[in-house]
Amino acid sequence: MSASNIGAALVAGLDDDDLRALAARLGPFLSPAMPATSTGLVSAREAAAILQLHEGTVTRLARAGRILGAAKVGGRWRFDPNALASSPQPAETIPAAAPSARRRPRPRQRPTTAPRRSRVADAMLGH
Repeated sequence: MSASNIGAALVAGLDDDDLRALAARLGPFLSPAMPATSTGLVSAREAAAILQLHEGTVTRLARAGRILGAAKVGGRWRFDPNALASSPQPAETIPAAAPSARRRPRPRQRPTTAPRRSRVADAMLGH
């Protein structure tokens, strides 16, 4: 019996609730190349379009735990589109930058001793 036949036989006896529970448990092990529509989740690029933010900002906020419904699936961030609707809007998401205190540059240190000459230079100068 092949692996696909075994899988089909196991899944055939499950109802919808059991299939959803199985899919939720297997989600982290599924291939990241799997289409988002099969899991109901969207990619970081699609979430960025929904939230009107840059893709890098979305992944940074997900890493910080500031986006609801964000989860890593197969090493990639995936987002629940229903939870994105209740996530903070762009103006609420990123606080205004605080003015930075400018420091004076450190003074350049000069060498305390004269640079050493090479042996070739010493030989040419007769030292």
